[in-house]
Amino acid sequence: MGKLDRLYKRPETRMKVVIVSLVILVLAATFFMIKENQDHREKYLNVYHTAQMEYTEQVANQLEMLIKQGEEDDSLVSWMEKKCGVSASSWSFLCRDEVVLFAKDAKTTGNLREEKKKSAFIQNIERQAAVLTLTERQIGGKGYVIGTITDENYALSQGGVQQHEIYLYLMLGIFVMLTVMTVIGLTAKLNQVERSLENTSKTLQQQNIKLEWAGEEAVLPEIQKEEEPERESQSFYDSDIIGMFLSKSDDEALMPMQILFIDLVMESRYYSRKEIFDVMEKVKKFLGRTHVTGEIQKGRFVVLMYRTTPEEAQDILDKCHSFMEQKQRENGIRLKMHIAEVRDGKKAMAVYEEGWKQSDE
Repeated sequence: MGKLDRLYKRPETRMKVVIVSLVILVLAATFFMIKENQDHREKYLNVYHTAQMEYTEQVANQLEMLIKQGEEDDSLVSWMEKKCGVSASSWSFLCRDEVVLFAKDAKTTGNLREEKKKSAFIQNIERQAAVLTLTERQIGGKGYVIGTITDENYALSQGGVQQHEIYLYLMLGIFVMLTVMTVIGLTAKLNQVERSLENTSKTLQQQNIKLEWAGEEAVLPEIQKEEEPERESQSFYDSDIIGMFLSKSDDEALMPMQILFIDLVMESRYYSRKEIFDVMEKVKKFLGRTHVTGEIQKGRFVVLMYRTTPEEAQDILDKCHSFMEQKQRENGIRLKMHIAEVRDGKKAMAVYEEGWKQSDE
């Protein structure tokens, strides 16, 4: 074990050991997946066999009643042609003593030739990869064999087993690919760091601090450091960018979070984009540095209020209402606004979607 640890610690051997370990892990995961799928197939086929056996028994019971009523072979064959379901992959057959009276349909029965004998016929279908169910009955001194055969692939497709396996293998492939790429990438990066940055601990500490904030700054470009001056004007992000922000807004570091929904009440008047943006630029003066504003469509805006308590958000909303009352008196522009809080473990995206439904009511 100590020797293996040394191999992991040495940059010149670390990559080789990691690759060998990953190969072993991938082989083990693949073997487990194959074994699990085989077990699942067997269990499903057993269930399918049981259900098909019940069907075969039902057919045999009805044939037995017909035979006891004195029906001849031709009548039995006609009954099976009408009552037994037939497809390219699943069909029934009837044998009396050593003769095959019916197999799938009249055309197939007529083309049996040397397989017209029951023993040759049964032996042939037993060699096929199929679910086969048989039941034997002694009626009036004659031996009858009633059976149903279903191609295994067809049976598996009926239960979606093959599709399920494809999804599992696809997920395994994606997981393995991401794991291999991540581990090899991290190992290569570690080797590079060990070779080139041996005496830069202070620089690395500063980089770690920057890296901790890099992800947040990529999602929230409007959240500035305290010593940086607030920008006088911020752009409106489109709905795609807002969607990206929302998908990354469930970090506890961004809480508490409120979402402000703003709708310009169009009524019968046409508002130019300049009029709309002029009003929104004034509304944004009430917002903070941790607030991101997006235009979802013309006259419809949303504000993602990160690190904002419900009281702070309500205060901003009250100021906006006071401002808009004055604007409405001046030029008739009216905004409909409401706030939704991201809480109780709900995803920010879910709160956002529910908020727009509320606005549309």
